[in-house]
Amino acid sequence: MLADTSTKGTCALQTKVKVKKDGAAQVVTCSTEEIMCHDSTTMTDSCHPKSTGCPVTCLAGEHVCHMPPTCDGCDGYNWCSSYTCPLYCGVDEVICHDSATMTDSCHPAATGCPVTCPPGDHVCHVPPTCDTCHGYSYCSPGSCPTYCGMDEVMCHDSTTMTDSCHPKSTGCPVACLAGERVCHMPPTCHGCDGHNYCSSSPCPVYCGMDEVTCHDATTMTDSCHPASTGCPVTCASGDHLCQDGEVARGLHLTKCRDLSGSPQRDGQGTAVS
Repeated sequence: MLADTSTKGTCALQTKVKVKKDGAAQVVTCSTEEIMCHDSTTMTDSCHPKSTGCPVTCLAGEHVCHMPPTCDGCDGYNWCSSYTCPLYCGVDEVICHDSATMTDSCHPAATGCPVTCPPGDHVCHVPPTCDTCHGYSYCSPGSCPTYCGMDEVMCHDSTTMTDSCHPKSTGCPVACLAGERVCHMPPTCHGCDGHNYCSSSPCPVYCGMDEVTCHDATTMTDSCHPASTGCPVTCASGDHLCQDGEVARGLHLTKCRDLSGSPQRDGQGTAVS
């Protein structure tokens, strides 16, 4: 008799308790990265990696075929076949056919299928344009254009008349005149580009999309702090440091309250409700 005592939740472990004929209990527990496999011959359970799946024992002359996981967190699968096993590629791979050898092979989705170009041609590559997309390559008699990845931005240099790729988070570089400052504005949303510009004045403070701008009335300066913690405050001796969460906006407001229960004050001593 088998009793499944698995707990609920994505992080739950797979546990089975097998009661032997002598009444003793045999406990098998698999991790979240494993799959529990039952052997009907020995009537035992064992753990195996999800990526490989449960093992199979095939008859003489049969092939052990394997299908890799089709998604993150999915299980691999094995079976027996009297025919040659078909080719299955992983979730991060693409299947490529070679018309010369009439064979199929798997290659990383990021690079795509390889190409063999005529002498003198260039092998050009286009990177994936989305998380589930795959790259591809092609032959060109001329120079390959510049293709940027999904996390990059294409930047044009009017001096050299060339294009280049740079991370979206940093944006295109700028060349400023002597005495000028390079100012940077971080991305304002996921998938947005950062921006750089030249300024003869000191650069203002620009905070990231997960940050909040905080002003210090004592030093008259601005600084960036995580939106999850909010702006810091310096409380008077004996005051409590309190924090209110604004869950909908992802912001936190930090306040001071003294021990007598008088009104709350922010970091500059201003009474707040």
